[in-house]
Amino acid sequence: MTNGVSPVNSNQARSDILRKLAGRRSPEPTPSPSPNEPVAIQFSSADEFSANIANNGALVTFASAPKKALQAAKQLCMDNEWRQPPVVCPALQTLCRKLRLWDWESEREREWEWEWESSDARPTGTVAITQAFCGIADTGTVLCLSSAGNPTSLNFLPEHHIVLLEKKQIVAGKQDAWRLLRNAALDTPRAINLISGPSRTADIEQTIQLGAHGPRSLTVIIVG
Repeated sequence: MTNGVSPVNSNQARSDILRKLAGRRSPEPTPSPSPNEPVAIQFSSADEFSANIANNGALVTFASAPKKALQAAKQLCMDNEWRQPPVVCPALQTLCRKLRLWDWESEREREWEWEWESSDARPTGTVAITQAFCGIADTGTVLCLSSAGNPTSLNFLPEHHIVLLEKKQIVAGKQDAWRLLRNAALDTPRAINLISGPSRTADIEQTIQLGAHGPRSLTVIIVG
């Protein structure tokens, strides 16, 4: 016996502890999600999206259908005395011509559009109308994909940018936007633009300036 502790009792206690530990079952491991397992896309409300993008300085309006949205775009141009006709992305031109919203002379229109896109100086009051692939509610952002029907240049060159966004394409966050894009199985676009309001900079005397590097105003028309 050493210090009042019997070696036999000490060994017995150790054996009892080891036996109890050996008898315990290890907890079942938590299964890790498969990297290929699909994750549900979280959609969001037009109200949350419109509130957040309005906080970023954009104007938001609603239309029940693409036809109504283009009519609203024309009214917006008239109310603000912006230059008409606007440059409309090819994806929307057929509907615009069908509605006869603007009295386009095709040759003159093409000449003006090409002259504007190749010029270093941006004419005052120019307007472009494009389509967004989806809206991201938590940041108030429209995600636009470059394509032949939706040229990237129209997101940056005009003084005023009008974007049509389908209500059903408003998702909760950026990860949902990427999942939506993957699910769409589109050809990989050359550019993806995330637009969260008018162009702004504080490079000059730390004062916010609008339109320094892109459109001075952004209007999102939510369709549906």
